[in-house]
Amino acid sequence: MSEPPPGSARRAVLCVFAAQLVLLVLAAWRNGHQLNTDAVAYLRLAHYFATGQTELGVSGYWSPLLVWLLVPGLKLGLDPLVAARAVMVFSAVVFFWGGLAVFRVFNLAARETLLGACVLAASSVAWSVRTISPDLLVAGLLSFAVAALIEERWLADQRCAALAGCWWGLAYLAKAVALPLAVIIGVPLAWLVGSAAGDRRQAFRQLGVTLAAAFVVGMPWILTISFKYQTATFSTTARIAHAVAGPADVDRYHPFARTFHQPEPGRVTAWEDPSRMPYRYWSPFDSGDHFRHQLGVMAGNLRTELAMIGGVDAGGLAELASRPGALNVARALGGMDALWVGLLALGVCVWTPLRRGGAFIGERWRWAAVPCIGMMAVYLPVFLMREDQRYFQGLLPFLWIATVGAAAWWSKRRGPDAARFASRLTSVCFASFVSVASLWGVASLKGLPNSASRAAMELATAMRAANLAGPVAGHALMQGGRAGLYTAWMLGEPWLGESAAATPGEFLNVGARFAIVMRGSALERAIESHAAFRDLDPILARSATGRPWLHAFEVLPPGAGTRDVR
Repeated sequence: MSEPPPGSARRAVLCVFAAQLVLLVLAAWRNGHQLNTDAVAYLRLAHYFATGQTELGVSGYWSPLLVWLLVPGLKLGLDPLVAARAVMVFSAVVFFWGGLAVFRVFNLAARETLLGACVLAASSVAWSVRTISPDLLVAGLLSFAVAALIEERWLADQRCAALAGCWWGLAYLAKAVALPLAVIIGVPLAWLVGSAAGDRRQAFRQLGVTLAAAFVVGMPWILTISFKYQTATFSTTARIAHAVAGPADVDRYHPFARTFHQPEPGRVTAWEDPSRMPYRYWSPFDSGDHFRHQLGVMAGNLRTELAMIGGVDAGGLAELASRPGALNVARALGGMDALWVGLLALGVCVWTPLRRGGAFIGERWRWAAVPCIGMMAVYLPVFLMREDQRYFQGLLPFLWIATVGAAAWWSKRRGPDAARFASRLTSVCFASFVSVASLWGVASLKGLPNSASRAAMELATAMRAANLAGPVAGHALMQGGRAGLYTAWMLGEPWLGESAAATPGEFLNVGARFAIVMRGSALERAIESHAAFRDLDPILARSATGRPWLHAFEVLPPGAGTRDVR
């Protein structure tokens, strides 16, 4: 199949980019209500920087780049969720152009680049609204970093090597996991670049420049959080994520989500910086049982990762049968492509070199396996859920490269008809990728459901109108997250959590002024029958109290008794 002229190919990619921008803005508009638990932390940290409370804005658990990007919008007076939507649009743009940078250095043909651009654009639309998180941003920055690392000039030009390090440093500031990835991915890629050029020693010298530049970019933040916690650290995230994945002999989940507690003065929630909360840390080397547990965690995480990257999900198909719709079709497809071609392509990348090592060095498309394996490996030892698919969005451009390369490699067996067969096979693979992304995109343009954020918005509006202010306790966990936490954030009041089996007495003892619980729950019935709680339904507009989900109560001071509020 003949290639389009370079100018036509560039114009086609720019048209895809223009379409991406339009769809990103529409998706942001349709999902202005979207909120997630991590977003509360990022938005509060940004608020502290915007209002000059820098000490509260520093957190070793949350990387700062997304926070800093939120600050200008907050200082301009934008609603926090509007500012967040704007930053997520920017993150999607970074992801798109980072993927194109990777396509360029892997020498993808114009047609495959255009198809890959469509996949990146479609995928970014949904991920820009599914969560407020740095994952799209770090995926784009990692792509720029890898592209700079295997750029032809990298081996001889120290400035190019330093630029690659700057990309890695920015990726670290977006999400701390990028710093170990700079080594995990950088070392094998440097070896491949050096082997292909016949000068591995020079390649590792250049890698030293790249890593040094990455540390220079990240060092101010590393020093800041090290000073805060009085110990050398580049992040507290990994240690906490490993603690949560520990043996089930005790409850090891995040304490902010399982206990009543008092956040640090000035904060809304302890989730803004959970680094000093009482996690139950452990080591796989503590005992043989712990070591076996660690191996089990890694095996389970590998299965989870393969499912997140793969295709059709059996559980999702069962749900689809009872609840049709674009969103459930997307969930049923499960991974990043419907037919598992990305994982099959990764297998092709690795399998042949195991039998014939020189193929890996001489066929650059196989190098796409390195960042994929690196990004998967770094999450194996820690807590990982099926819902954490966003962590692996950075794999998408490399999966596309591996797929295109594997299709061309397989088609060589067709002899004179190889080019036409490769084109058709690539089209099938494109359909596999773009179908999943497009279904999520359609669902996003319709507006993704988030009952928790909508209920919290209604309740917070009603409480604000009634001049009700004070610390809030209670999860009110429902589809979309913790509505109790969201309500406290919208009111700007401290959120004091909730224990796993909360009682009315615990709400009294923690110092909360308001308790927010789910209607119809056993906890609601216990609080309704307790004399120390006042039902707020009579003074909150019944149409704006988060019904039929949330029920708010005032916690009365000792000796106050109940009061008629009608």
